[in-house]
This record gives sequence, C-alpha cells and structure tokens, in this order.
Amino acid sequence: MYKVSEEAKIGMHATPEQMGDKLEGLPNDITRCSDECPFSVKIRVLPSTLTPLELEAFNIEAWEAWYNDSKNLNPYVPVPGEKGEEKINVEITVQQRDVESLYVEIIRIAPDTIKSGQILKRFQLAKSDEKKLKEGKGNVVVGTYLWEWDGYIDDVLDTKLLKDETTYIRAVGVIGSAFKDDAVQLLAQPFKECAEPVDWLDVTVNRKKKAVTVEWRVAFDDGGVSGKANADTPSFEELKRLAIEGIKKHWGGQINTTKGSYVVTVNPVLATKKAAPSLTLQVEMGSSYNRSVNASCACGTLAKLGRGLGNLFSDVTRVWYLQGRYGRSIADNEFLITVAHESGHPVLASYAYKSTGLSNYSWVHKGSSKGISSGYATPQKGEKGYEPMLFSKDFDLMKYYSEYVPPDLYRTVEFDLKSLIWLSLVKLGELK
Repeated sequence: MYKVSEEAKIGMHATPEQMGDKLEGLPNDITRCSDECPFSVKIRVLPSTLTPLELEAFNIEAWEAWYNDSKNLNPYVPVPGEKGEEKINVEITVQQRDVESLYVEIIRIAPDTIKSGQILKRFQLAKSDEKKLKEGKGNVVVGTYLWEWDGYIDDVLDTKLLKDETTYIRAVGVIGSAFKDDAVQLLAQPFKECAEPVDWLDVTVNRKKKAVTVEWRVAFDDGGVSGKANADTPSFEELKRLAIEGIKKHWGGQINTTKGSYVVTVNPVLATKKAAPSLTLQVEMGSSYNRSVNASCACGTLAKLGRGLGNLFSDVTRVWYLQGRYGRSIADNEFLITVAHESGHPVLASYAYKSTGLSNYSWVHKGSSKGISSGYATPQKGEKGYEPMLFSKDFDLMKYYSEYVPPDLYRTVEFDLKSLIWLSLVKLGELK
C-alpha cells in the first residue's frame, strides 16, 4: 500500500491561498484561480456505506427465531436481511459565484508529490433539482448540493481501488476556458478506508460482463509433520499450493441479485498483511483421524493467541493432511475440501457477526450441527437441523451431514457466495 507524503497530505486539504508559491509550476489542470473572477468549489465525502450489488446483510432475527424454535426441525433456510446500497454520498459546494461547468474527478495521486497523478474518471455534473446534481452539462449556481455516485468507473466497481490511500476525489469548477486560468479545483479528503467487518476481501464487479472477481487474501502457517516423514510426504509449499487450489475449486459459482445474474470467480491470494486469520497446515503420518478446526471465527482472537502462545492454542486453527490414513491421492482430495470448508468459517462468522456465543451461526454450521453441549454432533433424522442425504443435488460446503459425502459433491451455495461479496463493502467518510 502506498503512503502519501506529508507534503501531499497538506496540499490535499489546502486552499490556493494557503498553498502560495507551491502552486508554481503546476500544470493548468491542477489548482488555479483567476484573480479577476474569484470563486471556489469544495467537496467532501459524506458518511456512506457502499455494498456491492446491493446485497443483503445477515438477518439475525430470522436466524435466532429458527434456532430457538425447538419444534421447527427443518434445516435452516436463510431469510434476506437489510438491503445494501451501491451509493457514495458526496457533498459539493459552489461558493462566491456561479460556475459555467462543474466536474468531479476520481484521481490517483503519486505517493511522493502533489504535482502528479492520474485521472481515472471525470464526471460532468449539472443541477438535478435545487439540492442535487446529476451527470449532465450546464451552469451550476452558488449553493450546496448532493451527488450520489455508485462507485463504478466505466462499468467496473473495484473496492480495492476505492480503499487505496492514493485514491482521491476532487471537484472542478470552470469559468471561461475550461481548465485554464479561470478554472479552480480544490482537492477533497481521500477516500477513507474503513474495512468493517473484515479487511481481507475485495471484489471487482463488471456489470457489462456480469462477472464478479473476489480477491481473498489468505495466510497459512507451517505445522510440520506429525510422525515420521517419507519421500512422498508433501512439503509446506505443496500444502499451500493445495490449499489455494481447494479454495478455488470449491468456492465460486452463480448468484442472482437485484442487479442481475453474475458469475463469481474466487481468487485466493497469499498475503502477509490484511489477510484472513491464518490456518496451520500439518501432515499426519499416523492412521488416526485428526479433526481439522478453525476457531478463528471469533474475529481471529483465538488464532492470534495461538500464534503468540506456542502450542497452547495451536489446534484452534489447524487443517490436517491425513497421509497416513488415506495415502496421497485420497488425502489430496480430502485436504482440498477441508481447507475450503475451514477457510469459510471466518466468512460465516464475519457475515453473521451479530450471532455470538458458543452456538453461533458459524460454529453450529448454519444449524446442521448441535451446540457445544453435544460436542457439535451431527443431528440424526428426526432431530433439529438434520440435513437429508439427497444425492440428486450438490452438498453445502459449510454444512455437516450424517453420512459421508464424496468431496467432489460439495459446493459453495449461493447464499455463502453473497455473504463473501457482502463482506467487501466499503465505508467512506467520517463514520461515527
């Protein structure tokens, strides 16, 4: 991530008068103001939350109603929560005198200087009504206006770009010849990243191609080998490769939204910063069935404890490669599905962050396993949350089933894909 210099930060928020001789040598399309026709244009991003494709939040009320209803034995069926918005609220003020043309620009500023940058998109705005602006041509009279932007640049929404520290938004007012001496533009604050509830996901939405690409930043720790390794024992590098392959294989698919149907591709990327809670990958050479687990769904707290206190909490985020039990071929397939499943727990937990306690939405696998008092056992037929074995359809990657399911039959259901994308929402402005 680039860092903006102190000089740049000062310049971003300064008026032409405050910058003084620092304006000398700047090109004409940067900040200039005519002495003969003084005026100013100001801009700021209001508190806004942009949710890609206007996906819904988790419905905690519906979940708790189902979970606490002992008579409802059916599997949980998700109920949509509050609908999100693809909207950034921007306030623009024209002062002193009317402008003949008004523009808003989305720009990238080089980290070392205020004198260089790249215009990503230029919008010309005109009055929509007394208090709002829309794309169009025409003069804009003195006043304060609201402009609503959906975050798309040439039909592409890139949450990573909006969060980047070098991305800025500015207003340009023009009197006379465009972008010459009679033009003034004042740089607003940059888009302020506020990645909540997670900072390890970003999406690119292409509304023309009806495609969503998810960047899922992941991290893995080396758990070594339990037992005696042999020439066929996979290395940590091989385990990481298999882990990436497993997430790619079992996450992705088609979603239907109010904006249309989209194909979702998930790209896991190894990262050391802004990564999902790390999973420890370990080989078991014995015949025992070591159970994989990811308790980092408690906002990563246990995972951090584990890494800080040696083996005391190490098993809370561990995925086992069971070579001794299965052999390489079967162990590979089992490992792919297990990594994909365990990686999904922080997705469920973060999406349903209002579901807390030891029987939260993630830990009970969306209601398909029992609570801690039963050791999270799988419900049997006639018990609450029992998932029938219907081999006519794929099986939910994040649920438990009472019988063995071949790994290739598991898939990410549409609801979990939407949950993943929802987590990439962008919060802008000074949110309280």
